[in-house]
Amino acid sequence: MSDYTEKPVLDTKSVLDRIGGDKLRLKQLYSFSIHEIRTWNDKLSECLNSLNYDEIRKTVHGLKGSSATLGAERCRSLFTEAEILISNNRKDEALELLKKSNDEIIELINEISGNC
Repeated sequence: MSDYTEKPVLDTKSVLDRIGGDKLRLKQLYSFSIHEIRTWNDKLSECLNSLNYDEIRKTVHGLKGSSATLGAERCRSLFTEAEILISNNRKDEALELLKKSNDEIIELINEISGNC
């Protein structure tokens, strides 16, 4: 597995390239997404506490997609790795990795807030 920490927290350039350089649209996307990210993160915390692996997998998949849309490369990489570990029945390793996700999401929200 690759080291997710080597990825940038937020790659605004790639998102701007995808949306035609529209900075206002980028700010709107980021402003809208903060609530969604918090909601996904809360759901992941609940799933991790209950050890419901089916819900963990679904939530991780949603977080991976949201992260990719936002250019949140570090989170996207972390959730991709966790999803692969879960799919390969390496649940203990996935849980260890996902324990770090809350800190990464807080850092992501801080980065996004700085771009709004």
